[in-house]
Amino acid sequence: MRILLVDDETSVIQVLLATLKTLPGHDVRVATSGEKALEGASAMGGLDLLITDVVMEPTDGFTLRDQMVERYPNVRTIFISGYDLSDYVGQTSGHQVLQKPIEPAALLAAVHRELATVMAAIARPNSATAAVAAVPDMFTRAKPKATPAATPTAVPVAVPAAQPTVRAVPAAQPAAIPVAIPAQPTVKAVPTAIPVAKAAQPTAKAVPAAPKVVAQPATPVSPPPAPPQPSSSAGESLIGQTLGAYQIVSYLGEGRSGSAYAAVQISINRPVGLKVLDPERAQDEAVKARFIADARAKAHIQHPSILSVYEAGEAGGQFFFAREFVDGQSLQEVAASGAKLPEPTLLKILKAVGEGFLYLHMQNLPHRTLEASRVFVGVEGNPRLSNIAVQVADDPMTIPQELQAFGRILASVVEPHSISSGLQAVINRLQQAPASGLNAWGQVIQAAKALEPKTVPSAAAKISAQDEAAIKAVEAARRSQRRSFWLNVASLTLLTVAVLAVAYWRLFAKKSWERKIQAMVKINAGSYKTPGGKIVAIDHDFWVDKYEVTIAQYQRFLDYLDQHPTEDQEFRHPKMPRHLTHEPEYWKIYHGQAKANGAAHSVKIDLNCPALTITWWDAYAYAKWLGKQTNTERDLPTEEEWEVAAAGPKGLKFPWGNEPDESKANTGADWQNGDPGAKGNKDGFVYWAQVDAKSSDKSPWGVIGMGGNVSEWTSTPTKDNKFYIIKGGNFANPATPITSSIADHDPNKGEEWIGFRTISRNPPPDAE
Repeated sequence: MRILLVDDETSVIQVLLATLKTLPGHDVRVATSGEKALEGASAMGGLDLLITDVVMEPTDGFTLRDQMVERYPNVRTIFISGYDLSDYVGQTSGHQVLQKPIEPAALLAAVHRELATVMAAIARPNSATAAVAAVPDMFTRAKPKATPAATPTAVPVAVPAAQPTVRAVPAAQPAAIPVAIPAQPTVKAVPTAIPVAKAAQPTAKAVPAAPKVVAQPATPVSPPPAPPQPSSSAGESLIGQTLGAYQIVSYLGEGRSGSAYAAVQISINRPVGLKVLDPERAQDEAVKARFIADARAKAHIQHPSILSVYEAGEAGGQFFFAREFVDGQSLQEVAASGAKLPEPTLLKILKAVGEGFLYLHMQNLPHRTLEASRVFVGVEGNPRLSNIAVQVADDPMTIPQELQAFGRILASVVEPHSISSGLQAVINRLQQAPASGLNAWGQVIQAAKALEPKTVPSAAAKISAQDEAAIKAVEAARRSQRRSFWLNVASLTLLTVAVLAVAYWRLFAKKSWERKIQAMVKINAGSYKTPGGKIVAIDHDFWVDKYEVTIAQYQRFLDYLDQHPTEDQEFRHPKMPRHLTHEPEYWKIYHGQAKANGAAHSVKIDLNCPALTITWWDAYAYAKWLGKQTNTERDLPTEEEWEVAAAGPKGLKFPWGNEPDESKANTGADWQNGDPGAKGNKDGFVYWAQVDAKSSDKSPWGVIGMGGNVSEWTSTPTKDNKFYIIKGGNFANPATPITSSIADHDPNKGEEWIGFRTISRNPPPDAE
């Protein structure tokens, strides 16, 4: 069965994929968006079971289900979500729905129910036929010169009796690499809903032919050139032959240790890339051992941005491994053809390569260097990173070297005048790393997200039934308050009783409580040496919030604006776009879940967590409003004030000292791994934490949370006045030095990893 798991949270994918991998004999793949899911299903030759999150951008799970059914009418769907879908019976009717966090047993039970349904459909009587598995259209279309005229256009299903016995390559961890499929006298059909094609031999069971799907490129990437032909007949000599479970279709080229081929896995008609160790090199035991060890290392990789390795084995003295096939070009081929990629494709490459390398580094996995030949762009414009994991890295790069190499690769496929100034700035900064400030792969991902055009998804499933009911209740209460003047005494008494009952319910029936954590810490005037060696002169005392601004604190600001709508202009920055409001994106969801002590992304959230998705304009306005409420001169800290507050009098590199420590702050040490519904095993959290949760993330002045949790807006603009500096570590990245900053994030766009704190330039009433 062909199974596709779709979720825009890679941490969720990794947890669920580990469970699905325990199902034997199935082709399981993953995707992080609807667009990638459609491409993945096409590469699989069809789809039997779709497991998809509902709330995704820009394509939600309901829309993706409809698109898949249009292409593959018999596909089954399981919906997963962290939100209540009870109001969407019409969209979920006839489908299983699993609530996040998902227990492995529940997921397996749901998949087995779908398997039973598919098997029952296949078991219905149909005419006895035999079939041949057609060579996938992507091979014949994308690489027409690779297959000689004499090569049959169809791959026989039955394996010849004379085929050499296949032996599995011994592995230190057998579960990591599936055992190669032994030769069998007959081949049974793979369970699928696609009709079986007729062939000449009526007695043999058949594998269904993959539906012919001609993918249309989403971006104007030039057609791939014909695959290179070897100088000798070594590469071509295997074309048309069967190696283990694979029929070789065409020769792709020569690698460091062997030849690469496009092939078909006969039993399930799956297109694959096949790497075969050259027989001469296989005579060297050291080379052979290295080939096998590297294959094992690649088989451990499970990430949606990196090509998967399915199997390694030996057949007839030939050592090989099979990997996921990409129908497209490498960036080396794109550059050689003179083609230039459009901005949407470049942004996808930034994000995919960034996520892939962040995963490799977070897992401490040895890998080969970043080269243009190892980044692929599919015909639909979706990028993938070659599986570059190895047992031992012969030529390792530092992260800054990788970033510089990545910048040079992108520059080779870019037409500078056809992309935005923001993207050009990112590519330039990559080539200048680390001095440019881009010194981590997490920052590359953030830069890509900041530049992505944002499509607001449909309202379906965005707000849970509970949140929607609460919002309606508040609106109804406000209408009642406006009419209360005209009610008689009896009605007013009843209303008062009702309001008191609601207030009691909201105060005592809810589990989420706001703690009294508002406090400010004094920073003395003086000259300070920053961790970067710069001397900063602070000519006045100032006070900084001890903690990041919380959800509860920011909600009071929104409540005030709701009650005093004419005062919005008093706090609004004059350059703030007129169409924007101070209610952050999806704020009702975050605040509603926080009030109920609920969860977002399957992670606990309450009123004491930092305010999320705050834009720079929001942070500025909140500071001005709070200044009015407290009769103080409030603002956002400048970049220098922030650094002094974090580094202390001695200019430490991190708030707690001069060495990074994964346990001291809520950083990305746990964010990429583990169950998002449970605490991390390094710093205690996988997403946000309550602002006072990590007392170890404490500066010498006593300021909490400047090394992690959420990064923070400052009032310092960039030299071109287009952006504002963001400082501090966050839950999505490794421990970040105090001197690091982000200087290219759109002030109109908030993110879950961005929050803020304020300063006062005169003594506040809540000073410690």
